[in-house]
Amino acid sequence: MNNTSGSHNLIINNRSRATLDGVTAVISFDDRTIALRTELGELSIDGENLNIVKLELEEGKLIVEGNITGLFYADQISKPAKRRLFGSDK
Repeated sequence: MNNTSGSHNLIINNRSRATLDGVTAVISFDDRTIALRTELGELSIDGENLNIVKLELEEGKLIVEGNITGLFYADQISKPAKRRLFGSDK
């Protein structure tokens, strides 16, 4: 369980639009991956034709449109890591 305080909400509509709050920074982005820092840790949004249509860091709000295929939260804020859903890391 994460001991980080803060608030973060995510709403996905039809896998084509994501509305987020609690966003503190955009780490990087292109049309396939958007890496974010939220009040509860780092988040990577994967997909195709991704586009940031609204960003208000002062309010912590972000809207992304495109074909959303995956969401990955890091286990720790300071050391982002993606976890595999299937298979082994060995």
